[in-house]
Amino acid sequence: IEDAIASHRMYSPSQRAGLDLTMTSHSRVATLEMREEPFIGARLLETPINVPVMGKKINVNILGQVTSASERAYVTMLNKLRFDTFVAEAGKLGDNATTGQLKDLANAINILTGRANLGSFNQASQILNGLFFAPRFALSRFQVPLTVAIGSAPSRKMAARSLVSYVSTVTSMLVLAEVSGVGTVEWNPLSSDFGKIKIGNTRFDPWVGLQQPVVLIARLIAEKEKKLSTGRTTKLLREQALL
Repeated sequence: IEDAIASHRMYSPSQRAGLDLTMTSHSRVATLEMREEPFIGARLLETPINVPVMGKKINVNILGQVTSASERAYVTMLNKLRFDTFVAEAGKLGDNATTGQLKDLANAINILTGRANLGSFNQASQILNGLFFAPRFALSRFQVPLTVAIGSAPSRKMAARSLVSYVSTVTSMLVLAEVSGVGTVEWNPLSSDFGKIKIGNTRFDPWVGLQQPVVLIARLIAEKEKKLSTGRTTKLLREQALL
């Protein structure tokens, strides 16, 4: 799959536009910035533990092998998703697509798939990854709504279609879960359980990080929060909401 992407006629245009195609930890040229954040520390887990068995050394680090396979699958899946989306959307623009339109398209795809645009500070992501877990992914959740409002018309339309499709699918799932009695759903955006399915004491969050910014913004606007312990809505200072 990676070879097919690299040999595709749209590979070079996608890279000039800034589309993020990441690498696994095993690639010698893969810097922290070029790797997927959930697997930044995977290299440590993958260190071989060789045990001599009948004159041969066998790697018994099963966890490392599973982690390595998971990383390859994760990176390949996301690269294919990003590239196929770029090719499909760029194809709709035709040969008259401008450099600006392709860059906006690549930027929107990056953000929607968890690769925040840090602008001139993209290089700083290597330092941030050493201090925080998946900082670009976390920031991208706040940038997702902006992809509908900022950029060229084609990139905004693509982002809007993706968001509407995802939100409607997840909302339908939540309604079905509640109507069927499988679990309960919190619909109040002032609660940290907003949009989550609760089954017993277990909560399922299907929003891939998009729920937390919504709750934060709702609390900042209303200056209130819904307590999980009592179910009551209480006053909340904006400074407290940010902590």
